[in-house]
Amino acid sequence: FIGTDISSHMIERHQKILKNKPVQLYVCSADELNTLPGAPWDCIVMNSVSQYFPSLDYFESVLENMLQCLTNDGCIFIGDIRNKDKHEELIQEKLIYEKEKYDLAAIQYWISRETELLISPHYFDALAKNNESLKVSIYYKDGLDNELTRYRYDVVIQLNNIQWDKKILFEKKDVAYANTCLLYTSR
Repeated sequence: FIGTDISSHMIERHQKILKNKPVQLYVCSADELNTLPGAPWDCIVMNSVSQYFPSLDYFESVLENMLQCLTNDGCIFIGDIRNKDKHEELIQEKLIYEKEKYDLAAIQYWISRETELLISPHYFDALAKNNESLKVSIYYKDGLDNELTRYRYDVVIQLNNIQWDKKILFEKKDVAYANTCLLYTSR
């Protein structure tokens, strides 16, 4: 197993915890997986970090990098993605909880203040539609009813055991695709 984190402090801490385990840990940003030894891998897990990426372009560069590091039948698990389609509902819920009066302008104000990356599940539908070599499964969270289960989801992307065309992965963007990928971010 290989683990990465952008923080050298976290890697040092986990090396102490996992010192007798068959795990290699590296300081590495998400878009540098191709610099690590051991590829190709059967599975890559990226959990609860995409919301901190600076842009959709960066997310796509990370995804493309991960796909290049997979075996031909490998998969990628992307967990805890903030759901752009449910963002207004989340804001309304927070305002109701805080007993604040609100209108559409207030909701739009809070949307404009968002600093994290939010991605519509439709983005991944379009990704699969535009790339025959990918199988995409979207998993909505269940179990406890809270913010993490109502407004986030997970995705598994599998290569269909064929060579995929790395050049066309993100080239087929039409207007409908772009509209599902608009992100609330002030960066």
